[in-house]
Amino acid sequence: MSLSQPIYILDTNILVRLAKTNDPLHAAAQSAVENLAASGAFLHTVPQAFFEFWTVATRPIPNGGLGFTPAETKAAVDYFVLEFTPFADDPALLTYWRQLVARYGVSGKAAHDARFIAAMQALGLTHLLTFNDSDFVRYAAEGVTIVHPANVPANGEV
Repeated sequence: MSLSQPIYILDTNILVRLAKTNDPLHAAAQSAVENLAASGAFLHTVPQAFFEFWTVATRPIPNGGLGFTPAETKAAVDYFVLEFTPFADDPALLTYWRQLVARYGVSGKAAHDARFIAAMQALGLTHLLTFNDSDFVRYAAEGVTIVHPANVPANGEV
């Protein structure tokens, strides 16, 4: 594997948009993933994305979910595991996460985002593809490059 091309970690919202084909952001997610892959970038994710995806996918549509059955969700997760091989959680994840939530005064649901960044730090990864770039802006000083799908050009070079 050539390390000249970055490894992109896909945020949960990318997986959700890829699975929800009628979502207005589906095409943007699909295009960003295809363009990055065509450029030679490596596309992966972390276990956190699958935990969060399951929660959103099995939540009823009126409650902001996809309304998938557990069987449909399992099929989607199985597909994503093959397409975007997850990195295993590193034992240092908890240490990094504790440092981040304390350093940035993280509270509530934002602790999930801090876990994504901590997983990336523990693995030495620097690129995150997400629609929620504003949720991660606080971590810019951590050396993480946050990329919104709209900012992935056709040649995939970000």
